[in-house]
Amino acid sequence: MPFQLKELEKLGAKFRLSKNPVKITADIMTTGEVPMVTDFEPMPADRFYVKENQKWHADELNDDLALIINTKPGLIVVLGCSHHGMINTLYHAQKLTGRNAIRMVIGGCHMINSPVERITKQLTL
Repeated sequence: MPFQLKELEKLGAKFRLSKNPVKITADIMTTGEVPMVTDFEPMPADRFYVKENQKWHADELNDDLALIINTKPGLIVVLGCSHHGMINTLYHAQKLTGRNAIRMVIGGCHMINSPVERITKQLTL
């Protein structure tokens, strides 16, 4: 990222950081942190790193979230980068809303280098 949080705040940006889901309207919310529940969506081996207190460590990418829109025909889930996995994100959206029907999934899946088995498994769930 070209800018750090403190730099953006100096420019007037305001952030509301939350690990938990945030309701925006009655039918729109964020996922908050997405738990890893599947065994076929591992974190990428070529991890990202973050610097804290002058030390570098692996970034678990817990801040990658999605937007959930609850519509009559089903959930619309707008993915961020899905570093915790598309299916993990969809399961989490279902759990948060209590709805199983998924109408549409839009956004980043990060599956370009995924093995065929993983893609096939995701398409059949």
